[in-house]
Amino acid sequence: MRWDSIQLLRETNTTKNATTLILHADNCSDQNKNRYTLWFLCWLVCMRYFETVELRFLVARHTKKVCDGVFGHIKREYRRKSVLVPCDMNKLIEDSCDQARFVNSSSVLWQRWKIIL
Repeated sequence: MRWDSIQLLRETNTTKNATTLILHADNCSDQNKNRYTLWFLCWLVCMRYFETVELRFLVARHTKKVCDGVFGHIKREYRRKSVLVPCDMNKLIEDSCDQARFVNSSSVLWQRWKIIL
């Protein structure tokens, strides 16, 4: 998903000529502080997608972000409604709050980054 998001950013008019990518992450070693993430960010620079990439970490124990609140809205709606099929879940996500957006994973180009890097 990260690569898909970066490609979308690069295609927009406002970020097409961006030279620096700044990412904010929590302190999760499984997701954000691992060699594959760091290799991927280095690869972005080596392939000249960006001149520099900055990976910034939040202060420990202070990692609440907007997405945490969005997941809270989704969880609350999930408890209130009956979800029987995947399209019910898609609708629940979209209806839970303005910031929630369902992304169909079949439209995402998945890469095997461990092999590529």
